[in-house]
Amino acid sequence: MDKTTLLNTIQTEYAHFESLVAPLSETQLCTAPFEGEWSIKDIIAHIAAWEQICTRWLEEFLRGVTPQPSERLDNESNDRIYRENRDRSLAEVQELFHHAHQQFLHQVNLLAQTLSEEDLNAPHRFAWTEPWPGYSLIAVIADNSYEHYHDHAQQISRFMSIDAMFTQFPCLTTDRLLLRHIQPNDAEALFAIFSDEEAMQFYGHEPHRSLDDTRELIRQIHVRYAQRESIRWGITLQSEDRVIGSCSFHHFDEGFHRAEIGYELHRTFWGKGIMFEAMSAILTYGFTELGLHRVEAIIDIANERSKSLLRKLGFTYEGNLRQRYAFRGRFEDEHYFGLLKDEWHGSV
Repeated sequence: MDKTTLLNTIQTEYAHFESLVAPLSETQLCTAPFEGEWSIKDIIAHIAAWEQICTRWLEEFLRGVTPQPSERLDNESNDRIYRENRDRSLAEVQELFHHAHQQFLHQVNLLAQTLSEEDLNAPHRFAWTEPWPGYSLIAVIADNSYEHYHDHAQQISRFMSIDAMFTQFPCLTTDRLLLRHIQPNDAEALFAIFSDEEAMQFYGHEPHRSLDDTRELIRQIHVRYAQRESIRWGITLQSEDRVIGSCSFHHFDEGFHRAEIGYELHRTFWGKGIMFEAMSAILTYGFTELGLHRVEAIIDIANERSKSLLRKLGFTYEGNLRQRYAFRGRFEDEHYFGLLKDEWHGSV
């Protein structure tokens, strides 16, 4: 990489990061999105701290002192940085972020004026850069600037997408379908599905006996969505606003990296590719917008239609947990299928 490209890339990624966080409120910046996660303020402080550390290394190097980047190899460094900055105000952290970047950029400029492009890019030229991939000064600079901004910008974008999903219900469209929020007036349409013995054969719950059962299901759908526990789309044809099935993400892990899927469809629409189309839409949404890493499905292995659907979607059979749940007086096996983000190619 030439010097001009290096400096431009640092500035471009920094500006992108700033533009991403600039519209966010203080609450959004200072509140951790999930239990155990850093807030965006913590991320900003983290980036600033590593720019300060890298600035010190570059200063030492330009003075002829060999840097000792022990922090790069210290697993506790990030925890220490978090503890040192967690009680700072948002204004302090933002000021630290801007100041650290300017100091870092100044040192990179001095380095670019002092060294040749060959020295900047050459692997194995300076022993102290050994911990970095590529073993070069460029690798050190990239890891602590534009690559660092980019990685955390993706993380923040993912946080924002998850927050948006539970703030305003995301309707999804395909060639034939509209996937939308299930409403109380969908009770009769859903009852037609959930009261059907054949449609519910492998569902793991008794069929609905009355509209009240279905109304209670809809209430639970809304409660779990409000509590950010699950999201369930009603499947409708674009030509007719009547729910003919549903599909969902639920059982998210703490960081929203993993989710389980569920689905059911009115028997009239079996064999028409409806569920494949609907599931393709929510899987694309889950992997691209929410940043899910893994999606799981748990089925009755005797359910050939469900097994065929999962295979067609690219899921891999991963095994079974024997006699894991009780239903109708006996214990049933749970059969697990899994799909990873890098295995999904988007069928819609």
